[in-house]
Amino acid sequence: MESKRLQYQALKKPDDLLHYSAASAQDLIDVKKVSMDGLFQINDKLWSKAYEIGDVNYRIATYEEQLMFFADYSQSLNSFDFPFKLTIFNQYRDMKELNEKILYPLKADGFNECRSAYNDMIRNGIIGGKQGIEQKKYLTVSFKKDTYEEAKIFAQSVETAVKKEFEGLGSSLHALSGNERIQSIYNFFRMGKESQFYVDIEQCILDGRDWKNDVVCSFINFNESGRYFKMDDRYCQALYIDPQSYPTDIDDELLYELSNLPIPGFITVDFIPIRKDYVKDTLENKQMGIEMEIDRQQKVRNKNHNFLSDISYEIRKKKESLEGMRDDIKINDQKIFWTSVTLLFVANSVRELESNLNLVRQICEKRSLKVHPFLGRQREGMSTALPLGGRYVSEMRGLFSRDVASFIPFNVQEYQDIRGSVFYYGKNRKSQNPILGNRKNLTNPSGFVFGVPGSGKSFTGSKMEIGSVFLTTQDDIIIIDPTMEYEDVVETFKGAFISIDCNTAKHINPLHVQLDVFDDLGQLDTVIREKYVLMRGICAQCMENEFTAKHSSVIDRAIRRLFRGIATLPPEQRQIPIMTDFYDELNEEPDENKREFVDDISISLDVFIDGSLNIFNHQTNVDVDNRVISYGIRDMDKELSKVAMLVILESIKKRVMDNFRTGKATWLYIDEFHMMLDSVYTTDFVVKFWKLVRKLGCICTGITQNMSLLMKDEELTSLISNSEFNVFLRQSTNDAAAIVDFFDNISSSQVKELAKASSGTGLIRFGNRIIALDNQMEKTNPLYNIFNTNLHEKALLLAKADKKKRKKIIIS
Repeated sequence: MESKRLQYQALKKPDDLLHYSAASAQDLIDVKKVSMDGLFQINDKLWSKAYEIGDVNYRIATYEEQLMFFADYSQSLNSFDFPFKLTIFNQYRDMKELNEKILYPLKADGFNECRSAYNDMIRNGIIGGKQGIEQKKYLTVSFKKDTYEEAKIFAQSVETAVKKEFEGLGSSLHALSGNERIQSIYNFFRMGKESQFYVDIEQCILDGRDWKNDVVCSFINFNESGRYFKMDDRYCQALYIDPQSYPTDIDDELLYELSNLPIPGFITVDFIPIRKDYVKDTLENKQMGIEMEIDRQQKVRNKNHNFLSDISYEIRKKKESLEGMRDDIKINDQKIFWTSVTLLFVANSVRELESNLNLVRQICEKRSLKVHPFLGRQREGMSTALPLGGRYVSEMRGLFSRDVASFIPFNVQEYQDIRGSVFYYGKNRKSQNPILGNRKNLTNPSGFVFGVPGSGKSFTGSKMEIGSVFLTTQDDIIIIDPTMEYEDVVETFKGAFISIDCNTAKHINPLHVQLDVFDDLGQLDTVIREKYVLMRGICAQCMENEFTAKHSSVIDRAIRRLFRGIATLPPEQRQIPIMTDFYDELNEEPDENKREFVDDISISLDVFIDGSLNIFNHQTNVDVDNRVISYGIRDMDKELSKVAMLVILESIKKRVMDNFRTGKATWLYIDEFHMMLDSVYTTDFVVKFWKLVRKLGCICTGITQNMSLLMKDEELTSLISNSEFNVFLRQSTNDAAAIVDFFDNISSSQVKELAKASSGTGLIRFGNRIIALDNQMEKTNPLYNIFNTNLHEKALLLAKADKKKRKKIIIS
């Protein structure tokens, strides 16, 4: 039986290549069998499973937060008792295909100048980011089993454990299917042709065709010098970081700097955990050897009558190091891993390969690390770097868990969901990559925008998205604009701006219904409940603190009598009720004991019947036959404007329902959202409205200053928690604290930066992704003047334009 010391050394023995003498390019893929669920058989007994790793915001965390994360990550790796490899794949993006998906398509509708302005920002984001390179991160676990059934059972248990560890880190693991794993290989061998991938394992099995034929390139030549190899018209080089040059402390920036080089290829770190009993025996043997050497040196000194001199410096340092290692294992629960770093880069020429190698060396040499090509072993290096599961090189070094954790693959979270219509939201402040997506792809796409005045709430949180929705979809857009900040946007997109004030000829009837509801008692009951909630909110807003539950009861009774009375009339005699009808029905209250409450409500409603708000006492005549509608209520009294917002929301409900029936989405933006939340009854109305229209394909956005204000109400808190989209701009101290307390995946350091964030910068949240947002726009962009809400800046620009115009007239 082999000694544990020999077993310790044997762990880093390379795997056997599947075909040492490759007869074809297909033989260079060291995979024996593939299953639909992504389980690869590498050789007779070696199997592997691969996962795509979700990123976390490690690079933008504070030093203290990074230390805590580092400790958790080290513990996670310490729990792995199977070989695994971390792989970062910088793969080419098919820019033609990408542009087709993400650029706003031009149309013959007169709005292409706006689309071109968006496209310029997207292109600049791509150029400023990774310049056509898409980064994938993989975890590949390997294990030895005799049969597929045994391997599958073991893989399932490993997956459960590994996913739990990564979820604890705030990351995620997506188990790659067989087709997805094959595509990762395809994307290397056929770089630049990623969009042409069409391999289907199941179909290959049915057709009896070898899937490798559809994956490998047509030509591979391993150069006689053994320094690189040629793959079709590209040049590749497999390298390794000399394990003997690893410093005592490996910093956590190494992988980050290497992976952020604009070079396509793989950076792979292999780890083999070593059993503690192997390590213990090996260290004991080493210590025995050192003690014997000390004894030998002592005997030599005694023989020379040199009784005062100490042992040699070299032996003393070895002894101290060995004792430290034993203490780490025994006291600090450290595990040792055989570790190796393999690099595989792709270039268009040998000269470019050498240039890439120089960039890599610059990064490594400042850490005293040495990089070497695999001379004569380019194939072994290539197969090791690919996320297949095998390791065919032996250049490894034993490292403790804490050192292994320094090879940290995490950077910052990105968001580029390019399914369906894609909207541009700005740039990732850390990576400079464009933020691309569509809220429709979220489970619950509604959301909120928070920020102090001047932080860019309207510009960043709504106007940018409104433009994207209008230019790339056929969806309807409705805006409630208490401050008249959206007139430029509505005018640009030829929408309808409806200004509601006491002198307007435009009317909205809060009691408007379709007459056919009176033929369906079930539908009528629903309408009665909805109109009761609305009228209760209006009366509560007018009466303020005087409003009680008994007033609610009176309103409920009047609404029921009114609508059920209309239902008893012949269809030809029915008319849509208005506020006067409700007022009259209210005063017909038969219960004399409720007379006092009727009088209270009647007094509060006088303003709607004959007073300044009788604009809501007419049949609706507002023209809403437009894709973009904005309701402006700036010129109304502050208190009455809150009532107007409730009435407007009620009228919007009909449009949302009509759109739902035809399969069209509605995007609703409510600026100054907090205005409707100063009473229990109006808040109740807003919450019920929000929940109802959300189910009808309406994507709601509340725009307000203070998250802490919303958090005071349990129902409003539920709206936030059930929404998957948020924009956080500059925050006050109280609101920053509320954000940290409420969102588990937003760190205090991220929120701390919001206190000093420039206008248009902050955080944006899509589901579980938190991205550092930079939505600052060049003032030369045509969209800037349209979306800008800075009155002083707009006045200055108008003055300049007027001066330029006058100068032109004088010259003429």
